[in-house]
Amino acid sequence: MGYENRMRLVRPFHDKPMDELKRSDTPVIEGEGENAYVYYPVLTKPNSKKFLTTDRKEVLLEVAAMLDLCNVGGGPLSELINRSKNKDTKNLIYTYYASNGNTTHSEDSYGASFKPVSISLVIKALEKECKVLDYAGGTKPYHRFVWALALLKGFTDRGEDWMVLFEGY
Repeated sequence: MGYENRMRLVRPFHDKPMDELKRSDTPVIEGEGENAYVYYPVLTKPNSKKFLTTDRKEVLLEVAAMLDLCNVGGGPLSELINRSKNKDTKNLIYTYYASNGNTTHSEDSYGASFKPVSISLVIKALEKECKVLDYAGGTKPYHRFVWALALLKGFTDRGEDWMVLFEGY
């Protein structure tokens, strides 16, 4: 893996995918200075308040936590991240709102689309990674993997449909 990674703990807002809303290609900037943000407004039908939709379905995700994993190396977690890219972007996309609450993201900084992974698969990969005790010549596992493992194990007891979304930046 040639770039840095973030891990987001997510779950769907709705029970089933919704029609994807068509957005303008022209960004709108609101606010000023450090409070400014950019978004792409949803388009409506002419002389109507009905939204235009695309041919795709969209799964809007709620984000509970984000952890910066940095460079994950070439182990089991990297393999899982590489397999987690969404290949079905013609029919289904996954999106989440950025921290400003106005901008949605459906792909990472490299144009790869998201596809959530079950927590149990990520825990298994992280447990394998944490057994590697020679990270950077040290005697302990990579600290970010330890944090990620603790975070995910804390959510497995909740009995809810939480998943993990990986993105490169």
